[in-house]
Amino acid sequence: SQRLLQAHLAEVEAEHRAQGQALERARGIMERQDALATLGELAAGLAHELKNPLAIVESALHALEEPDLDDDERTRCHRVLNRAIRKANRNISGLLELGRDHPYRPAMHSSRELFDQARELVLIEARQARVDIEIEGASDSRRFFGDHDQLLQVLINLLRNSIQAGPHMGAIRLVFELRDRGTGSCRILVEDLGTGIPADVEPRLGTPFYTTKTDGTGLGLSICEKILTQHGGQFRLANRQRMGTVAELVLPGQPTQRPRVENLPSLAGEPAASQAPQATHTPMPSTTR
Repeated sequence: SQRLLQAHLAEVEAEHRAQGQALERARGIMERQDALATLGELAAGLAHELKNPLAIVESALHALEEPDLDDDERTRCHRVLNRAIRKANRNISGLLELGRDHPYRPAMHSSRELFDQARELVLIEARQARVDIEIEGASDSRRFFGDHDQLLQVLINLLRNSIQAGPHMGAIRLVFELRDRGTGSCRILVEDLGTGIPADVEPRLGTPFYTTKTDGTGLGLSICEKILTQHGGQFRLANRQRMGTVAELVLPGQPTQRPRVENLPSLAGEPAASQAPQATHTPMPSTTR
C-alpha cells in the first residue's frame, strides 16, 4: 500500500510539474504577444511620424538642386537635412531597441535620456489624444541604477495606459525623484488626470490575463511588476485623490552599496519607516484600468 501510494504521489507530482511548465510557457507566449502588439502600434505611429522628416528631406534636396542657390541658403538646407535625418534615425533606433529581447543588465543611466526616449516613442499617440507629456526632475546629471531597456518598456506601457485613460483634464506628468546620488536609488512617477481606475476593475488589479481592452492580453502591468521585482524595487498603481491615476516605481540603487529600499515616501507622502528588512513590492496587474 505504501509503495502504491508513493507511486501515485510521484505521478501526481510529475503531472503537477508538467502543468506548471506548460502554464509558464503559455505565459511567456502571451507576454511576447503583448510586446509585439505594443510594438506594432508604435510602428504604425512611427510610420506616420517619419513622413514629416522625409518630406523635409525631399524639400531640402529640391532646394539644393537650384542652380542659383547662394551659400547661406545651401548651408541652411544642409542643417535642415541633418536635423531631419537625425530625428528619423532616433525614432527608428528607439523602436528597434524596444523590440529586442535584453538580458537584465543594470548600470548607471541618465534619467533625462530615459524620459526623452519614452516620451518620443508615445508622442504620436499622445498628440492624437490631445494630451501633453511633461517631464519633471530629470537631467543628465541625475542618474539611476537599473536596466535602461527594461525600464523604457515599463515607462512606455504606463504612458500608453495614461494616454488611453482620457479624456484628460491636464498633462501627463513623468517625474523623477533622486534619493541617493551615489547608489542611484530613486522614485519615478507617472501621473495623469484621466478617468482613473473604475471601481469594478480595481479589485482585480494583479490578476494575470485580466483586461478591459478588446485587443489587450492583460499582461502589461504584470510585466511592469516583473521588471521592478527583478530590480529589487517596488511598483504601485492607484487612483489619485481627486481624479486620474499615479503609477509609482521605486528603484533601490546599486545593491552592493545599498541593497534595501529604505526611507522612501509613499504615494500620499507620509513618512516612511526608518529601516526595512528587504525590498518589497505590491503585486500589480495587467495592461488596463
